[in-house]
Amino acid sequence: MRLKSVKLFGFKTFAESTTLEFEPGITAVVGPNGSGKSNLVEAIRWVLGETSSRSLRGSKMEDVIFAGNEHRKPLGLSEVVLTFDNESGRLPVDFREVSITRRAYRAGESEYFINRNQVRLRDVLDLLMGTGLGPGSYAIVSQGQIDAILSSKPQERRELFEETSGVNRFLSKKKESTRRLEQTEQNVIRVNDLLSELEKQVPELETQVRRAKRYRRLSDRLRDLEILSYLRSSASRREERERLRVQLDRGEAERVAAEAQAAAQSAELSSARYRAYQQELALEEQRSAAQQARTEQARLESELSAANGRLEALEAQSAQAHEGGQRAEEERGALQARLQSLDDERTPLAAHVERARDEEAQAQERETAARRRLEALFGALRDLEANVAEQAAREAGRRAQAESARKELERLLAEAAEARRNAEALESDLARKEERLRAQRERIGELEGRVERAKTAEHTAA
Repeated sequence: MRLKSVKLFGFKTFAESTTLEFEPGITAVVGPNGSGKSNLVEAIRWVLGETSSRSLRGSKMEDVIFAGNEHRKPLGLSEVVLTFDNESGRLPVDFREVSITRRAYRAGESEYFINRNQVRLRDVLDLLMGTGLGPGSYAIVSQGQIDAILSSKPQERRELFEETSGVNRFLSKKKESTRRLEQTEQNVIRVNDLLSELEKQVPELETQVRRAKRYRRLSDRLRDLEILSYLRSSASRREERERLRVQLDRGEAERVAAEAQAAAQSAELSSARYRAYQQELALEEQRSAAQQARTEQARLESELSAANGRLEALEAQSAQAHEGGQRAEEERGALQARLQSLDDERTPLAAHVERARDEEAQAQERETAARRRLEALFGALRDLEANVAEQAAREAGRRAQAESARKELERLLAEAAEARRNAEALESDLARKEERLRAQRERIGELEGRVERAKTAEHTAA
C-alpha cells in the first residue's frame, strides 16, 4: 500500500486546487520557508483523522481553511483527498485504489468520504487501523519525534511496534469484543429481568385477551340484537308513518272539501244577502207607495167629507131659500158630480191601498223567510268553520305524531350509530391489546434468542 496522490483545495495556503502525484520510491518535497511544505504534511495528517488544532499549528479547526490575502477573498471550505494504491490489499476493502476525503466548513462541520461515499470519522479510523496510518502514528515523524521515540518508555515502544506490525488492530478488536461481551452480559441481566416481568404480565394479558374476546362476542351479539330490534322498530315505524301519512292525506282531502263547501256556502250566503237587500229595497218602495196611497186616500176622504158637508148645507139652504132654486140646483148638481167623481176615485184607490197592504204583508213574509234562511246559512257556516277548525286540529295532531315519529326514528338511528361506534372502539381496543400481546411475545422470543446467542458467544469465547 502506498500513497499515490494528494489533492488540496482551500487548505491553509493552498487556495487553488493543487494535486501532487507520488511515484513509486522516495519522493522529496523541497522549497524555501513558507512555500507550504509543512502544510502539505499537516494536510495528510488532517485527512488521516487528526482532531487536535494544536497539532495542526492552529487555535481552532477552522484555521485550516484559507483565510484570504490581499489578492484573494477567504474561502468557505477546505478539502483534501488522499488516494492510496491498495494492490496489496492492506486496506480491508475490495478496491485496488482507495481515496479518503475530508472536508471542513467555516461553520465548524466536518465531512468524511471513502471512495466518495460519506462515512463517519470512526469508519476512517477503522479502515486505517493496523496500517501504521492515523492520528499520532509513526508514518509521519516530525522534528524531535525520533529523539522522543528513542527516549520513550518500554510500554510506549511496545505500542509503537504493535501499531507497526498490525497487532494493534487485533488488540482493538479484542478490546471491542470484550466491551461488547460485557455489554451483552448486562443486556442478558436486563433481558432476564424483563423476561421475569413479562412472564408475570402474560397471565394477566391472556386473561384480558379472553375477557376482550368474550366482550367482543357479547358486543357482536348485542349489536346484532340491536340491529334486529332496530329493523323491527324501523318496520313498525314505517307502517306507523304510512298510516299517519294516509290519515294526513285523508284529513287534507277533507280539509280541502270543507274549504270548498265553505266557499260555496259563503257564496250562497252572499247571494242570499244580496237578494234580501233587493227585497228590502222593494219592500221599502212598496211601503212608500202604500204611504202615498194612504195619504191620497185621506186627502180624498177629507175632500169627500167636505163636499158632503157643503151638499148638506146647500140642501138646507135650498129648503130655507127656495128662491135661489135654479142657481142652487146647479151648484148642487156640480157638487154631486164632484162627489161622484171623488167616490169613483176612492174606489180604485182603496183597491190599490188594499193591494199595497197585501204586497206589504207578502214582502214581510218573504223578509221573514229570508231572515230565517240567512240565519240557517249563518248556522251552517259556523258549523262548517267549527268542522274546519276540528279538521285543522286533527291535522296538527297528525303532523305532531309524524314529527314525534321522525324524532324517535332519528334517536334510534343515533343510538344505532353510537352502538356501532362503541363496537368499533371495542374492536380497535381489542386489536391493540392483541397486537400488544403479540409484540410482547415476539419481544420475549427475541430476547430469548439474544440470550441464547449471548450464551453461545460466551461459550465460544471461553
